[in-house]
Amino acid sequence: MEPIQLILLDDHAIVRDGIRAMLFGNTTIQICGEAADYPSLLKELQKQEPHIIITDIKLGGSMTGIEIAALIKKDFPSIKILMLSGNTEDHYVLAAIKAGATGFLPKDCGKEEFLAAVKSVYYGQTWFGETISPVIIDQYVRQSVHPHHRPAKTS
Repeated sequence: MEPIQLILLDDHAIVRDGIRAMLFGNTTIQICGEAADYPSLLKELQKQEPHIIITDIKLGGSMTGIEIAALIKKDFPSIKILMLSGNTEDHYVLAAIKAGATGFLPKDCGKEEFLAAVKSVYYGQTWFGETISPVIIDQYVRQSVHPHHRPAKTS
């Protein structure tokens, strides 16, 4: 089986370096590219189309990871999006899902959860860790009980 191919999209080199170091020696998951912003991501996508793009929400450029996720899902529908962010407030999680993310991890997750999330997303499942899942369930229940309710924006 070929390794799961990832592109890392984060404006902090130390985050990309940390994920690369964490995956060193892993034969099932491979980083095939890195980018700090949308233009550099597009250059990477010209070289190779990964299975998954892992992105932060807040990036240093003019676009957010959520905006980029929506564009990727439109232009490259087979690529899966896994959000890895310290911004885990309800409105970020819900916006990421609406943009096409199939998973969301808080940046304080551990290695085992990260690996499990990557594999789940690769195999077509969603992944929302223990801290994220209640947000989604709560929103679903609210929409079911009050179909015209819009989530309150928290900041």
